[in-house]
Amino acid sequence: MPLVNVWCSTPVQDTAKRAFLKETTATVASLLGKGQRWVMVRVSDEESITFGGTADPCCYAEFKSLSLPENRTPEFSAVLSNLIEEHLGVSPDRVYIEFADPPRTMFGFNGSTFA
Repeated sequence: MPLVNVWCSTPVQDTAKRAFLKETTATVASLLGKGQRWVMVRVSDEESITFGGTADPCCYAEFKSLSLPENRTPEFSAVLSNLIEEHLGVSPDRVYIEFADPPRTMFGFNGSTFA
């Protein structure tokens, strides 16, 4: 159930969004060794966000996955930051990423949970 949510302060063209969604889905599936059918990626642009007291382009992202390997989060951060920069035009030094490994009982799918 990998989930990547990205909120971006800048407008993003539809072609760039689609490319980000497609490449991020494939990349996350590969990084975690899970099928793409389980990966959800969401991007929302033109959000009201400031970072460091300025409204310069910035993003906030969440990367959630059951059994997320904590020792690999630095690698995941680098990869996701690069994808955000490449497709959404936001520098990695203007991106925060929150990693989470939710309990299986706290994540629902198909009318049940992953417990």
